[in-house]
Amino acid sequence: MEGVKNSVSLYEAKTQLSTLLREVEGGAVITITRHGKAVAELRGLAAERPRPRAGSLKSPNFYMAEDFDAPLPEFAEYMETAQEETARVAEALPKKSVKRKR
Repeated sequence: MEGVKNSVSLYEAKTQLSTLLREVEGGAVITITRHGKAVAELRGLAAERPRPRAGSLKSPNFYMAEDFDAPLPEFAEYMETAQEETARVAEALPKKSVKRKR
């Protein structure tokens, strides 16, 4: 009965709701008509999958590589330049003298 489409009048839908719901649970899609015109569709709900909580790492699809935090080869030159620049700026800054309390 998967995906079967039936058509029933509004009066029939009201009087036979339990029967129609059993059909819908079996996969049927039922069109409800008023004066011969389709006005609604009765169909089952899609099965809900449990949603993993954000940040919980409990998703069955979660995967993290062992080297996820390793530097990327594409950025090796940038990282070297950035470290050199940081060292150069640190040397150029005036040294603060720290007074110790006695």
